[in-house]
Amino acid sequence: MAIAETLRSRFRPEWKQSDPSLHRMFENALGFLEVPKRKKAEVEKAGTFNARGVAEQLRCELAKDIVPELSRIRRELDARLAATQRELAALAKPEIDKADAAAAVLRQETRTYLRGLSMGERMQVLTDNPDLEIVAAALEGPPALSGLTAEHRAHVEQVYQEKHHRPALRAMEDREEAVATVRAALDLAAMEIRGVVGLQPHEFDEWFWTADRTNARSIA
Repeated sequence: MAIAETLRSRFRPEWKQSDPSLHRMFENALGFLEVPKRKKAEVEKAGTFNARGVAEQLRCELAKDIVPELSRIRRELDARLAATQRELAALAKPEIDKADAAAAVLRQETRTYLRGLSMGERMQVLTDNPDLEIVAAALEGPPALSGLTAEHRAHVEQVYQEKHHRPALRAMEDREEAVATVRAALDLAAMEIRGVVGLQPHEFDEWFWTADRTNARSIA
């Protein structure tokens, strides 16, 4: 399929080298693209089933190996994305020593100072080559404690991350792009399966993502 080759062209050589398991998942998903239609042709050629029976037989056959593997890939991709988001959150603000009572008082006073500024002044203090102690104070606790909205706080975090963790951010963005490429292959494979198993979208989602190798579910 031309679209498979298009996806392969998006999967960078350095991803294959640095993450062989991700590359295997990618190729597994692409390798399943033509299986549903081929299996459908085989079942129909036998002449044993009507249209509904063909769909049921295909659900049974695809649930043995292909659907569980795609479901496993999806869980792995979700886990990778969640791990990246946790890593990103950990880089969102300077570390503080919560056991240091004197420093905690100073951060509280800093937040009082920030609330006394206009929003423009506040954002300048926090984003224009800011003191890290002031940033740490502003990002501790809810945004309102420092006179920030959620949007302003997110901007402060972004500026801090870009200034102090740029290489890590670029690496995370690269990993996310790799995962997104594999997910595109996964979604394409799922679409091919959905086209032959005779289920409505909500039925397909329930069946597809809960199937496993030992207890494949079938919806009549």
